[in-house]
Amino acid sequence: MNSHAELEPISKRKIMLELLILSLVSLFLELLIVRWMSADFRAFSVFKTFPLVTCFVGLGVGFAAKSDTIFKYCPLALLLLVGCIKVFDYFRLALWMLPTEGLYSLPAKAGFANDMWYYYVFIFMLFLALLLLGPFCAMATIGARLATLFNHLKPLPAYIVNIGGAIAGSLLFSVASFTGLSPEMLLVPVCIILYYYLRSFGKFGWKALVPLLCVVCISFWDPKPFYEAATIYWSPYQRIELQPQTAKMKGSETETVIGYWLRSNRAFYQFFYDLSERGVNNPDYPEAIHKQLSVFREHYLIPYSLVKPKTVLVVGAGTGNDVAEALRQGATTVDAVDIDPVILRLGKQFNPAHPYDSPLVNRFCDDARHYMNSCHKKYDLIIFGQLDSQTGIGQGSSMRLDNYVFTKESIRKAADLLQPEGIVCLSFGAMNDRWFQERMFATIKAAVGYAPMVVPEKSQLDDYVSTYYILGQPVAKGTIKLPEGLNDIGIPWRTNPPDARILTDDWPYLYLIPIAIDIPYLLVMAEVLLLALFAGRRVLFARRDWAHWQLFFMGSAFILLELQSIARLALVYGSTALTSAAVITGILIMILLATIMVLKNFFNVANKQSVLYMLLAATLVGSYALPVDQILAATADIPLFGTLCVTFVTLLPMFIAGIIFAAAFATIKLPGPALAFNLLGSVLGAMLEYVSNYTGINGLIWIAGGLYLASYLCQAQHKAEPASGTNDTQPVEDSEPTAN
Repeated sequence: MNSHAELEPISKRKIMLELLILSLVSLFLELLIVRWMSADFRAFSVFKTFPLVTCFVGLGVGFAAKSDTIFKYCPLALLLLVGCIKVFDYFRLALWMLPTEGLYSLPAKAGFANDMWYYYVFIFMLFLALLLLGPFCAMATIGARLATLFNHLKPLPAYIVNIGGAIAGSLLFSVASFTGLSPEMLLVPVCIILYYYLRSFGKFGWKALVPLLCVVCISFWDPKPFYEAATIYWSPYQRIELQPQTAKMKGSETETVIGYWLRSNRAFYQFFYDLSERGVNNPDYPEAIHKQLSVFREHYLIPYSLVKPKTVLVVGAGTGNDVAEALRQGATTVDAVDIDPVILRLGKQFNPAHPYDSPLVNRFCDDARHYMNSCHKKYDLIIFGQLDSQTGIGQGSSMRLDNYVFTKESIRKAADLLQPEGIVCLSFGAMNDRWFQERMFATIKAAVGYAPMVVPEKSQLDDYVSTYYILGQPVAKGTIKLPEGLNDIGIPWRTNPPDARILTDDWPYLYLIPIAIDIPYLLVMAEVLLLALFAGRRVLFARRDWAHWQLFFMGSAFILLELQSIARLALVYGSTALTSAAVITGILIMILLATIMVLKNFFNVANKQSVLYMLLAATLVGSYALPVDQILAATADIPLFGTLCVTFVTLLPMFIAGIIFAAAFATIKLPGPALAFNLLGSVLGAMLEYVSNYTGINGLIWIAGGLYLASYLCQAQHKAEPASGTNDTQPVEDSEPTAN
């Protein structure tokens, strides 16, 4: 193809249209890969950012390619992606988890001794590399074509088109997630669009059609169901499997459905049965079922042995077991809050007690923390309905949606919603480790100023254990009495406080095991970083180019600011899928506006990079020091004003950074290699996000500040170098304003 200066207008329009659509497809496929792998593979409940990092590396390598010839291999790359997912699914490898402590076991339950853990980790690392190869290849082939399209246009107009496509892709994926479409269904339009552009790519029509048809067919193939008779649903948050639980009634040889188990992303999550007296004591049930249901019912009875409430709030209401028990105990008002609309719908449809059909129940599809922040009611009883993930993990854990529910600030808010004699009951399933109990005890005490009760549930079932944490004025005054058979194991901690890190909104990592060094996690992290360096070695180490390194560090810093902003605004607006989609789309729109400002050279911003860097530093300090809670409390009567102020200060650094990036990018002659550096920089930023496990979420701002300082030094070094006619970073004729 010719350079952009020689293209006819109609050719430019075609190139810009293809760039727009392939940019849409690129982001849509990236989000699809992250969603699919996170839901299907338990390993990514720990390594949540790895699929995203792999996509960044693939796009970066593709953008650095000298031609787009590898684009024709995109169907084969997608075939590799889907094939690996299905093969690993067939051999049950989707259930693999990285070991963090104790016994390391394979999915087949074959155990290794602790001194042989490195064999397991080595096998796990091979598994991870093979699984991530498909996303890398798929994004690399698309990135190569995008780079060619970029290189035929002026940098900033091409970038504006690219961001426009990304915005469209983000919005479309958000809509598709809320409609409940499966990843297999979402892959179909991606294949159709890619075929449209591949069919005329070197007369490649039928060679592209056959593998793309195989991709679609294989994606819909279910090699071997993990759980028989399970129905799969996709919510905005997770893959949900609903499996009927059956039993042979006395005197019958046929199986009868007596309840359901619900699994989230391959892991057990909830059950629901008829736990009324009549349901538990059904004379047709065999004795084993009687025993199981009796134990389940005893769990839900514990709060009502302490208080006889009329008004009840259930956060994490799920399929409705807690709600049903509240109604059985005589509650006149039950407010049921759950973040997942699909789980609420399944509870209404399948729960044998039909609690959500009662006129006394108010359902709220909302984040529990957001509901409590905006609630003005008072309750006799507040139940946290086992919101925990029931999974202990190591230092590699990223933040979960439910973490903000258990912070010091959240528990204090829950206590404020109680009537004078009301109580809060928090329960955790299968989390009886001492370190976890100490952490929750210390957090609750810091929140309310007195020691809570810690009550381990006595269970006759080996696979069902639970711990209750009870707080409220009756606990503070010592007027509450535990029924026979329940003991407060937290009594020793009142005189000898545990040395446990308290959960806060800045450090909400509920499930981090307090160990000094998580060797398995660090090994896997090192593996991914080395693979990224190996894949991008020709880009990063080809030659010294300070302008490209400026974009590299800007990419690293920006991804950290984006993650920190999403976390903070989740506190303001709720940790919902809608909030995340709105924030990501808003950030893309800000980048678009910043680029347009540079293109039009408003306020001569293209030539003021040093001033912009100083302004960026000031906004980073302002964002770090922002007293979010105080602002929201002071503007409680006009909440929209407060939330807008917090949003503005949080997002402003990214807007300034977007202007700096656009000003630097305008000087680039070949956008492809420059964007490759920027994307590979994002890999470093995504990895550095895990530092927040130690520093807290706001600590990411300081790390981003250091990376922006590195980008400024690279910009200054580039500016000080003598111009070279062969340098890729020299402005082209009739180009946009430069930053010099």
